[in-house]
Amino acid sequence: MLTALLVASCSPTGSAPNGPASPPGSAAGVPEHGLSAAIAAADGEGAAGAVLVTVRNDSDSPVLLLAVTLYANGYDGGADWVPERSGGFRVAPGNELSVAAALPEVRCSAGEPGDAEVAITVDQAKAGSTTVEVVAQDEQQVLVRHHRRECRQEAAAAAPRVGQDGVEHYPSTFERRV
Repeated sequence: MLTALLVASCSPTGSAPNGPASPPGSAAGVPEHGLSAAIAAADGEGAAGAVLVTVRNDSDSPVLLLAVTLYANGYDGGADWVPERSGGFRVAPGNELSVAAALPEVRCSAGEPGDAEVAITVDQAKAGSTTVEVVAQDEQQVLVRHHRRECRQEAAAAAPRVGQDGVEHYPSTFERRV
């Protein structure tokens, strides 16, 4: 479905498809099940339609990340990341894993994205395999800026143009004259 790419490795550091909804008992910045998530702009070639999702393990035991999906209003579905190697990626307590996930198509009619939600599928020694939903921090407003840019481009492409003949032409009627 969506292609994602592993960008960074573990390193120590000091909504559902219908739109994001805060999971019960969670609040922005407060880890649920010992996990938190943040969004940043992805850098490099092919990063224009991707975001960097960082999952931090603030629990006292290691977790095995099996999948990460980012949901936000204004987007058609989720941005998925699944590890290419079998078995997932182990994240030790206090460490984080950053992955690039390709954003789905923008839905301009749905309005701008608000809080984004990240569904994290993990395998924990004590709890087994489970999916945890957390509100993702987006301090740089990466999703809002991307959404605005894509919707402006979509509106500009659909706007009529006045031709040399003084008549409004719509994009489907443009002719290229040499």
